[in-house]
Amino acid sequence: MTISSFDNVLSLDRYAKIMGIDPVRFSGASPVILASGSILFPIYNDVNATWPQYSYQSHDQVGREDLGQAIWDAEQEIANFLGYFPGPKWIAQEMHPYPRFYRSDMWGLGIDTPGRWKTIQLHYGKFIEGGRRRLTQLTPANVVLAYTDVDVDGFAETATVTINPVPAAMTDECRIKIYYLGHDGDPQYQIVEPRRTTLAGGIYTATFWRWQLIEHSIWERLPINEDTGGGVGIDLTVLTNCVPVGAASLDAYYEDTSTTLSSVLFYWEIVPNSYSCPNCGSTGGCTSCQMDTLDGCAVVRDADAGIVMVNPVMWDTTNSAWVSTDWLQCREPENAKIWYRAGQLNPGFLRGLSCDELAPDMAKIIAYLATARLERPFAANNNAQALCIAMQRDMAKNPSGGDNFFVPEEIGLNPFGTRGGEVYAYRHLKQLVQQIPKGAIV
Repeated sequence: MTISSFDNVLSLDRYAKIMGIDPVRFSGASPVILASGSILFPIYNDVNATWPQYSYQSHDQVGREDLGQAIWDAEQEIANFLGYFPGPKWIAQEMHPYPRFYRSDMWGLGIDTPGRWKTIQLHYGKFIEGGRRRLTQLTPANVVLAYTDVDVDGFAETATVTINPVPAAMTDECRIKIYYLGHDGDPQYQIVEPRRTTLAGGIYTATFWRWQLIEHSIWERLPINEDTGGGVGIDLTVLTNCVPVGAASLDAYYEDTSTTLSSVLFYWEIVPNSYSCPNCGSTGGCTSCQMDTLDGCAVVRDADAGIVMVNPVMWDTTNSAWVSTDWLQCREPENAKIWYRAGQLNPGFLRGLSCDELAPDMAKIIAYLATARLERPFAANNNAQALCIAMQRDMAKNPSGGDNFFVPEEIGLNPFGTRGGEVYAYRHLKQLVQQIPKGAIV
């Protein structure tokens, strides 16, 4: 698995698959010479297609870090255009002013006209759930990695991660995530795009390709002997170049939503010292230089629009549950900080057919839009380079000496730009914006 510093919805490995890039060279590795003399992933029509981690490690090539930045920018632009992310994202500490009565001299109690809790419009729609990302580590000694030669060609190409046993409470295989060792579940170091996952009889199994488990620290010194012009990369047949076999060589976490940390935190300005400082629902006082705070929860009102109702709560230690409580200072707060998860989900994931939460059409749109923004030469075979050139070609320009043509309005007014990948993204995304839900007022 390849990594970058960006926590993107579209993984680098999936980007390479969409663009038709050789996964071995994309991961910084070199072709493997098999015992038979055959070459695994041989070079046909490219000269130096071994990707570096950073562009400064190689001449005239884009690095995976540059690509990660381009994907990040593309996903953010799509989110700004649609009003929601193209795939699910954990969003933390999003600040909002609490909705106030139109008269500034009056205070409310957080209730609207029909008698329900007031709502807040989140920055992003397609609300999935309120709450904070929680990671529960599985016992490292129970996480075992092995490499096997499934196709019996002399090269152990298949990496299998087995977790035995998995705690009985962890029943969803899609929530089990594998990470490089020692990074505390940082999304940057998650090993994504498994070939297959299963959870049965308390045993979890995930299979990857060997080049997905290259020791990531090696990428900091790639490429090796670049001055030879051969783009020499990591030798996959050297055991120390990959994550070592055995137990406790990888971290595994169960990712879900915390039930003990609140999804909302309310803030009140302190009452001046010359006045009384009442607290209706708290034993805290009005300490100077800080705001009074109280926990709250966010409950969806309109998932697509990202509208949630927020209310004050407190943790009931007896029943281990959140229960309603009163506002502090007998009035509504000034601000609310919200944690939640939102974004479009893959229909196949919703039907339980896949653990892949990113829809294929959205993955392709992100990949093409990101490719259009790359400003350095694209290291790949001729087929992938041709696709890259098509995505980067400015469609608003007339070919020199060629036929003249008019620029369609959708190109000239495209908010993303006029390159091929930008036009592709706009043509597909504008259809989503134009859709009107049933029952909507028009």
